Amino acid sequence: MPPPKRVLAVGIVFAVIVSIALRGALAADEAASTLELAENSLASSYGAVFDAGKAGANVTALTRELDNAGFLLSKAYLEYRVGNLSGSIYFAELSHNVSSETMLRAMQLKEIAASEAARRFWLTVITSSASIIVIILMSYILWQRFRRWYQSRSRVLVR
Repeated sequence: MPPPKRVLAVGIVFAVIVSIALRGALAADEAASTLELAENSLASSYGAVFDAGKAGANVTALTRELDNAGFLLSKAYLEYRVGNLSGSIYFAELSHNVSSETMLRAMQLKEIAASEAARRFWLTVITSSASIIVIILMSYILWQRFRRWYQSRSRVLVR
């Protein structure tokens, strides 16, 4: 039977090795989940920016921000591949933050563009209706004047 001090020392060394391995595995899991979160956030942001652009909003600045978020995400994947898990988590969180802010701004721009489109629609309806009424009234007035002129002219010719 080995001496108790030796067993205790081997047990402590084994526990330290296992805790380091578990910590590394937990860090790898955290990095992978952070990368997945950042990737999903970036994809959702692209969808929100596309919808805002379809609604008529100017999304040029938002597209540039999404390009930056994509660059940060690619850096996060590069750090993950080389084993720098803390760097990977850092860049993935930055990418997630940029994507989330961009998605919020895209949703706001979409709402603004939709309200502007509704406002332009009603403005067009009102101005078109007013224009039609003015044209009808002017046509009626001009017709009445022409009729009076024609009747007075025909009386002069009959005499």
